[in-house]
Amino acid sequence: AGETLGGRAAGAVPQRQLQCDTVGRYRLIQRRGTGGMGEVWQADALEGPARRVALKLPLGHRPGSATAERFAREGRILATLDHPHIARLFDAGTAADGTPYLAMEWVEGEPLIAWRDLRRLGVAQRLRLFQQALDAIAYAHARLVLHRDLKPAHLLVTPEGQVKLLDFGIAKLMDDGTPADATELTRAAGRVMTTAYAAREQVRGEPLTTAADLYALGVVLFELLTGHRPYAPRLNTQAQLEAAIAEGHLVAAADAVTESDAAARGAARRALVKQLRADLGAVLDKALQLQPGDRYPSAEALSADLSRHLNGHPVHAAKTSGWQRTWKFTRRHRVGVTLGSLAMFSLVGVTAAALWQAREAQAQRDEAQAQRARAEASLATTQHFSFFLGDLLGDALAAGSNEPPSAVVARAERMARGEFADDSETLSRVLQAVGQHHGGIGESERAAKLYEEARMLTHDRVQLQAINCELGMMVQRLGRQQEALKLLQAVANDPTAEPMSRANCASYEATVLLNIGDLDAALRAADNATTYWRSMPRPTLQFEAPLLVLKGSILMYTPRVAEADALFAQATQSMKKLARDQGMSYVATLNNWALANFLAGQVKAAQARHDETLALAKPNAGPQGVSPINYLNAATDRLEAGLYKEALGFYDQTLHAARTWKNPGFAASAECLGALAQLRDGRVADARKRLAAGLAEPLTDSPGDRIAKGNCSSANAQFALARGDAATALKAFDEALGNKSLRDATRAHLLQWRSRAHLASGNTAAAKDDAEVSLKVARQLQGQQPESFRTALALDALARVRMTTGDANESSTRQQADAALAASVAPTHWLRQSLKPN
Repeated sequence: AGETLGGRAAGAVPQRQLQCDTVGRYRLIQRRGTGGMGEVWQADALEGPARRVALKLPLGHRPGSATAERFAREGRILATLDHPHIARLFDAGTAADGTPYLAMEWVEGEPLIAWRDLRRLGVAQRLRLFQQALDAIAYAHARLVLHRDLKPAHLLVTPEGQVKLLDFGIAKLMDDGTPADATELTRAAGRVMTTAYAAREQVRGEPLTTAADLYALGVVLFELLTGHRPYAPRLNTQAQLEAAIAEGHLVAAADAVTESDAAARGAARRALVKQLRADLGAVLDKALQLQPGDRYPSAEALSADLSRHLNGHPVHAAKTSGWQRTWKFTRRHRVGVTLGSLAMFSLVGVTAAALWQAREAQAQRDEAQAQRARAEASLATTQHFSFFLGDLLGDALAAGSNEPPSAVVARAERMARGEFADDSETLSRVLQAVGQHHGGIGESERAAKLYEEARMLTHDRVQLQAINCELGMMVQRLGRQQEALKLLQAVANDPTAEPMSRANCASYEATVLLNIGDLDAALRAADNATTYWRSMPRPTLQFEAPLLVLKGSILMYTPRVAEADALFAQATQSMKKLARDQGMSYVATLNNWALANFLAGQVKAAQARHDETLALAKPNAGPQGVSPINYLNAATDRLEAGLYKEALGFYDQTLHAARTWKNPGFAASAECLGALAQLRDGRVADARKRLAAGLAEPLTDSPGDRIAKGNCSSANAQFALARGDAATALKAFDEALGNKSLRDATRAHLLQWRSRAHLASGNTAAAKDDAEVSLKVARQLQGQQPESFRTALALDALARVRMTTGDANESSTRQQADAALAASVAPTHWLRQSLKPN
């Protein structure tokens, strides 16, 4: 009842009949759903990774219509979302005939209501399932995305019990059992909604905030717990339903449930009604408040109340919803309420006096009162931030808005500084969010300034801890490692700090310690981060993989290569289990795993994994495109493998990406290492020009720029050695090897190069020492792996020394070197070329 077809707008074009079986890069398999303005096909990708997708196409698309822009806008929104409980966007484009499309993750699952009824879940299980949806919405809201059409049909549950949130546009995405010509979407006067789940402001066509999504979630939760929506069954028309919503005429959950409803939830009706009249009723009541400001301020707040209920603690909603429930009762029973009100208010006055006397008599309650005041202040701040976010969302999602994310964030900062000039706590939260955006696109200095300002504005201890963690990471990026460690350790080592803040700060601390070369301390910090994460009341599973990657990223610089490899494998399996194996988080995991292969000398494995990383990064990258690090790693794999022309192509792409990202460190590495590729390929003049350009890049003392300086210094020394200037090469290699925090893989690489420089200068003893140490370190890093280009290079250096000195072992060493080179690098590698007979 209450779900009717709104009809097609006047002048719309009839549904387009596809004339072929492909759209863009996809082959259509079967139409699976049709909504008010779009349809969804099950389709297979014809290019790129082989995968099944849900291909969303418009209905009635005409050239010059707003459809393409609407699809593009939805694609931009979806591209910002990477969450285990949100169906991912893989691709957005336009077919040859001009039809726009969106290719999304194909989800094998059932709508929420059908799945839970089929398995007859109890109340607690239903609540935990619902919390997955809350996690997804909280994530979307934090990224300025308002759903506007939340309902069970857009919440699919996979056979493994994982919720997937669908359809961030205006068309119904998946078939929920209704005929194609009986869509639940109602479109009238520019409004798009499913009325039965719409809030009053949505029914009235008023501007929407995140509170509208929270109301819809309240209706979903009501239905999940009772089997019904919170409206009287007699509401048979669209107008009646809209009027009931606008007036707040809702049915109490305890009154709606029947014996069969309770049995479907594994409970007797009396027991279920008891829960629905107590805390669960209070939660539903707060979620379904008529006024947006009276609802939960955020999805996190609603989820936290459900966790309190599941853990046997009082919910916060019960403390505030009594008066609101009374107000509802008054609206529905206007006659006969006035006399009763006098008695009620008299009783309230007596109760208040008694409580005041009790507080006066028991001084220890002062602290409890202070805690309550702090909690109320924190709630007010959260509400202010939520409403501000909702206003911003409403503007950003307004019809025809093409505003890019950076402009939305800049406007958020301007609005906040005006609106919250006298509300420092809310302004602190907005500036923190804006800082996160700047940090995410590499603008570390701007992010750090915003964090500094945000921490000066807040008096909230938990907020300050969170800001200090993020500030510490930005400060580290700017090269101020000791300052970063001080900030991070102050929170990570504080036993009274929130576990989440401790885990974040400890993981950032491990990263800083890794960057300064203190691997033992970095490992301890990484283990501490995992301990703090596990101590959380509800450890979020999506953080498990990053913690595994963090530890693997530290161990890959030690002889514990096999252990690091196992951790990366475990992390990728964890991410696949949570369906997080397509977004940028997975890209970063694969990139680090490939780097671990490279450091261990497995250049072929590294190349394959880096290529997989790039293939996944391209369709998932944001407006700035693929990060230069992904191109740089793919290029360097090929440089060390001897594939010089391929390497140069990737170095050119690195340079282009570095300019887009405004990162001189990556630009310097691309120029200097690209020059080496040209040198090895015989293009000496071009190589010298490129090297000079790399050496001229303006670099700072940040960790990334220090790596670039090392790359350029090594390249410059190799150029010196190639032109016969062994003295200059030795000076550069000596300086580089004097760095006490040098990692083993880099040390092994530099040692075999310095061995060649010593040999060129006639110092065979020093050349032998360097080659032997390089070989020892390379073999430690290689572990049990079958091949290593690092081992091959060290063996080659040692064989050349032994040949020069007439060592009896020269022949066997040469054979080992040749075999290692043949197993690990291409025939075009300069060392293999130099061994060919003239």
